[in-house]
Amino acid sequence: SFLNVVIHRVPIMLEREWPAQAQEILTGRPAAPRTGLQSAGETALVQQSQVVGDPNFPRAAAAALEGLHSAFACPIIVGTAVLGIIQFFTRNIRESDPELLETMATVAGHVGQFIERRQAEEKLRRSEQELNDFFENATMGLHWVGPDGTILRANHAELEMLGYSADEYVGRNIAEFHAESQTIRDILKRL
Repeated sequence: SFLNVVIHRVPIMLEREWPAQAQEILTGRPAAPRTGLQSAGETALVQQSQVVGDPNFPRAAAAALEGLHSAFACPIIVGTAVLGIIQFFTRNIRESDPELLETMATVAGHVGQFIERRQAEEKLRRSEQELNDFFENATMGLHWVGPDGTILRANHAELEMLGYSADEYVGRNIAEFHAESQTIRDILKRL
């Protein structure tokens, strides 16, 4: 999903023009003044001292209604994908500030890293849940054994098939449950 952060909250714009224009961004139209950020792969920061008169600024009409004159934006990038844009607007006319833009590039980089970590954590959580669901709902007996042969986990089908409770089975060595315990030890050594 696309993240669009507007730091200067102007209620009228957020209720009227901003949502529609944010939707345009989601469907492919660039966010921020078009003179500086044209595509998802571009990492440019944008600062404009006059946004109202700029025909390339997609929110010029809404900015004019609210008396906003200056703006800057920086992309939140993960890899080569732009996940969002942090935008700042002010009623004052301001000239470009390279130090501010560098600071915001750093902030946006940290936000991008945070989002990337959260996405990775969510992907891992879903993957673990899918594996757990598969393991627990399998119709055949399954167990996990540690490198030392200790049974770490057994599903319901395994316990029912063998006639043990989890307390009687999990935590014990797998060799205890096989007639050929030496064969099991040899297999474990090879793993």
